[in-house]
Amino acid sequence: MLDCKGIKSVRQTVVYTAAGTAPKLPETVTAEFSNGTVQPVPVIWDVIHPSDYSKAGSFSVRGVLNGTAIVPKASITVTEGAGPLLSISVISDTHVDTGISSKNGKKLKNALLDLKEINPKAEALCVVGDMTDHGNDDEYDLFMKILDSVDHPKTYFVIGNHDIRWHDGGYKETYQRFLTKTKMPAGHYDEIIKGFHFIFLSTDQDLKDQANISDDQLNWLSAKLAEGADRNKPIFVFLHQSLANTSVGSYPGDGYGTSGYPDGVVQDSQLRSLLAKYPQVIFLTGHTHAVVDHPKCTIFTSGFWCVNTATTFSTIPSDGYGPDNGSQGLCLDIYPDKVLMKGRDFAKQEWPVNGQWTIPFPGEHAK
Repeated sequence: MLDCKGIKSVRQTVVYTAAGTAPKLPETVTAEFSNGTVQPVPVIWDVIHPSDYSKAGSFSVRGVLNGTAIVPKASITVTEGAGPLLSISVISDTHVDTGISSKNGKKLKNALLDLKEINPKAEALCVVGDMTDHGNDDEYDLFMKILDSVDHPKTYFVIGNHDIRWHDGGYKETYQRFLTKTKMPAGHYDEIIKGFHFIFLSTDQDLKDQANISDDQLNWLSAKLAEGADRNKPIFVFLHQSLANTSVGSYPGDGYGTSGYPDGVVQDSQLRSLLAKYPQVIFLTGHTHAVVDHPKCTIFTSGFWCVNTATTFSTIPSDGYGPDNGSQGLCLDIYPDKVLMKGRDFAKQEWPVNGQWTIPFPGEHAK
């Protein structure tokens, strides 16, 4: 008889099913033993309720292995119709540094490996700033080395305050380093991905925690938002810093702007007014490190959608929700009539129970 006490770890199981069809979970999982061997072992899965797979989304199932406390996990993704028109992955605040004791790079790699397994059809990876902790050449090089070590889709980058604020050469030096290392066309730029408009914004000044968006960039954004705009079709806008009092983490009670330095966007009212003209805007921001399993992670406010992208580095609980030091991000499934925002916990390899939202199109309220 197989001795499950010798199991060191169990590889996660990934299953896809159509809405209304019960997922078929395997009778065994792949276990890695302390002696270096790898082999299948029998598993008993928790009961799955029909409501779990009645509509598009993702959820986690846990199992039991006799003779060990190690818990096997399965990632279940439910699709509707022909599946999403487009899937993307979003991470933020990786804070890669080259310190001897740093675990940031390992957390980034674990997130990328997890995304490769649970979101293999993603056609874009968006990194919403603070790729590095100090904006140094060696940190960027390490970030890119880790990124290139895992298969991933085309990647789009946003400048974060940690990427630009440290150096004597000022914004000119750190901005050029961002362009050189990431090979982005500019700090702010846009892309059409399978017919959907993606707009990436940046700070134009090396402030400590805020974003300063120039008039030229705001005018550019105004023109880009109008290009082919359709209220029944989402526009995705990315910026590292959140607008104040929008998604979770951006409130004074969360510590936003109350630590002795301002947070947010210097041109808060101008940017807010521009985005409010387009209720189909989904504005995704990092910076706060707030957890994805919070009621205000995705929220319709100020006339458009605001979404917290969390952090792969170290999540901060807000209002008592979620553990500290977590590693989280988002997977987006875009259907003709909705966008599914799916929070993912990379450290636990789970879909948080309270971490998913449906943004309907047309419409203005999540379900």
